[in-house]
Amino acid sequence: MTTITTHYTSTQPIVELDRVSFSYLGSDREVLQNVSLTIDSGDFVLVLGSSGSGKSTFAMLLNGLIPHSIPGQLDGTVKIDGLLTMKTPVHELATRVGMVFQDPDAQIVNVLVQDEINFGMENLRWDENVIKMKAKQAMSQLGIEHLVGRNVMSLSGGQKQKVVLASVLALEPKILVLDEPTANLDPLGTKEVFDVIGHLNHEHNITVVLIENRVDELVDLVNRVVLLENGTISLNGPPGEVYRKLRGRTGLWLPQVTEMAMRYSSETLQLPMTVQEGCDFLVNGINHLQWQLKPEIDQQASILKTSEPLLEVKNLQFQYHIKLPLVLKKISFKIESGGIVAIVGQNGSGKTTLARLLVRILNPPVGTVFLNTQDIRHLSVKDVSSQIGYVFQNPDHQFVSDTVYDELAYSLRIHGFSEAEVEEKTREMILRMDLQGKEQTSPFSLSVGERRRLSVGTMLILNQKLVILDEPTIGLDPSHSHALMALLAQLAKEFGHTMLLITHDMRLVADWTSHTIVLNQGEILFDGETREVFQDSMLLREAHLTEPPIAKVVHRLRYIVPDFPHDIVSLAQLERIMPLNVQSMYERRTDYGS
Repeated sequence: MTTITTHYTSTQPIVELDRVSFSYLGSDREVLQNVSLTIDSGDFVLVLGSSGSGKSTFAMLLNGLIPHSIPGQLDGTVKIDGLLTMKTPVHELATRVGMVFQDPDAQIVNVLVQDEINFGMENLRWDENVIKMKAKQAMSQLGIEHLVGRNVMSLSGGQKQKVVLASVLALEPKILVLDEPTANLDPLGTKEVFDVIGHLNHEHNITVVLIENRVDELVDLVNRVVLLENGTISLNGPPGEVYRKLRGRTGLWLPQVTEMAMRYSSETLQLPMTVQEGCDFLVNGINHLQWQLKPEIDQQASILKTSEPLLEVKNLQFQYHIKLPLVLKKISFKIESGGIVAIVGQNGSGKTTLARLLVRILNPPVGTVFLNTQDIRHLSVKDVSSQIGYVFQNPDHQFVSDTVYDELAYSLRIHGFSEAEVEEKTREMILRMDLQGKEQTSPFSLSVGERRRLSVGTMLILNQKLVILDEPTIGLDPSHSHALMALLAQLAKEFGHTMLLITHDMRLVADWTSHTIVLNQGEILFDGETREVFQDSMLLREAHLTEPPIAKVVHRLRYIVPDFPHDIVSLAQLERIMPLNVQSMYERRTDYGS
């Protein structure tokens, strides 16, 4: 099993929460209830929880935003590095606690990258030479030296997040609190950020508290897992111990290798977490089981072959200004009706720009984008929006109404639906997006996951033939993520709708998409079947992508079991090769590697 480095522990915990409860101003509901927790210096703590469990509220307790900047009723005590947060101003806590939110736009206050990174140090009146040195060091750690001089608003979401993280790292805090900091980063960027955070934790004893869904990349870093449920801590302990107790539970992200083992193993089995452990686990299983290839039944919706494509892009080039470099360089592709198609690539590769051109938020050149053979430049924006839906990367950017109900009803009303139809369709979408009881709530008061589900619902409600979704599952727990993707697959299969996903989540791509387009520096590197992407190591490196853990396991496995199918990239595909009724072969064993 993975060996966790023993961390230095001080005699006094660096974080202490004692019977903490909190409710937001104007609400009687306690988001956190009687939470008690201690974190030692040098710990690397992963905080898990489903949408709305109180994770982000918990994070904001640790840097004093609650209660100093966010009003509400706070009971109990929070102590950081010996200081009571209730009595210590935020600026003083900022020298001890560095906070990185999921949405970088919520943290950025300057126009230029350099100014943003220097901002905190300048407010603390550090020496100019020290500021320059620390800023340079932080940018180097994150590989963003080339962004110096850039306007922050011209950056991609992932680049913005790295700038925010650099501004926090430059202050050299004792504690890093990170609320899904890699949500907007490409897979390689995610690994680089986690490597930096892991280095700071292990080599410099910086305490890390991380709220994160991408748990696969963290198995070698985390030494404690805390589970929040309905505002209370229900589990707290070493990762393997906590994961074992979560067997059979849904709604929480676990390492994919661990999920795999849970489907095959008995409850007494020590669960693998790393790729190598997963490979050992399967080798042992194959030695005791005659695996067989079952008929292909993919979850992925099939592409409908038609005489004319639903969407066609021909030699599309685009730049934001004549003096700026091209963002897209003569790209061409076709998308047929039906199915779920992924567009992937590193941060800044042009994915979001392309999406905005396809829905005419940006105007493409005449003769480059065709919808049902019609040049979209010859269509009105209203005509385009009636046929193409677009879910923004940041859901807050698309909300226009004061309540959840009115937000869902808005587009129906402006497209002339009767109020009876508006009522029926809106109620149905509220149920589909699991937003019951939130009808009169402001969209901006919802949790991150709830806002994401609302943003997707506002687009699906018009029943457009093409829906473009920019990172649709960010902030969603597995149950809501699966429910959303199953809905998209159902719409694609039963009604011929096409879903175009822009995502950095390679597990999502492997599990649900049949076709993938890979962008790199404004050019198309690959346009074909999803499975082929994960079999091309050179393509993955060039595009800053990574294989899902299961694909990595199978890749190693084929050198040990040469005739084992090598194109498996998801758990569903693995289960067709190795049936699930094999628990008995493990029950007499105490360790999968013995």
